[in-house]
Amino acid sequence: MKNIPIRGPVPPPVAERPKCAYCNTPLKPSFTRVWDNAPGGGMQAIAKVWDHNLNGGYNSYFGLFDTKGCALQFARAAHAAGFRRGGAK
Repeated sequence: MKNIPIRGPVPPPVAERPKCAYCNTPLKPSFTRVWDNAPGGGMQAIAKVWDHNLNGGYNSYFGLFDTKGCALQFARAAHAAGFRRGGAK
């Protein structure tokens, strides 16, 4: 089943979603699948529920970046610009 229906609150449209701090890509919503017994035994996903209370409802790293690659590139650029942990001494 490719298009599983969404139950509960619906995520906002792409234009209103928070964006990655590095590449400005809209963050993807985080969903939990609801499972039920399949007719022949086993389990099947019957719905998706948006985790709007978990991490703000979006798959992100540190709440800012959409992928680990964006977080890594941002960290490398900050290091090259002279930023270090701990601040100035």
